[in-house]
Amino acid sequence: MTEVYDLAAFVSLKKTGKKGYQLQCSSSQEENIYRWLKQQGFGFSETADQPIFFRRIDGQIEPASAIAMKRKFLHFLETATFSNWQEDIDREALLDWFYAAAPLKQNHLFRKFLNDTLTMEEIRQYRLLDSTPRIPQYSMLLRSRAAE
Repeated sequence: MTEVYDLAAFVSLKKTGKKGYQLQCSSSQEENIYRWLKQQGFGFSETADQPIFFRRIDGQIEPASAIAMKRKFLHFLETATFSNWQEDIDREALLDWFYAAAPLKQNHLFRKFLNDTLTMEEIRQYRLLDSTPRIPQYSMLLRSRAAE
């Protein structure tokens, strides 16, 4: 069964003329975007003075990125079934809004809804899969966490 989402939870449509709409995203709608990303398994942790973006899939941690989050949300906008869809608005207008407004921002709301503390085992698992250069402070972090 296809899940139906409320479009108004993510974006507001403001009529600008006979056939025109302006799409906007309020703070509460931005929060809903981050909640949705969290439900998809995305998160980030500030580890060793550098953010680690990850995705939990079937209980496993996998490296991710802010770009991966944006792509996942873009795919959602492209394919999801929405209730209260205006018939005179096409999906292309929704995608144009996404590209123009860039609704995913690494701000206080992003941190509030996606921040997560990883366990030592999750950090190790992440590092085994991560192909980005190592953080010099990583070994210090492991030692400090092990001492706790």
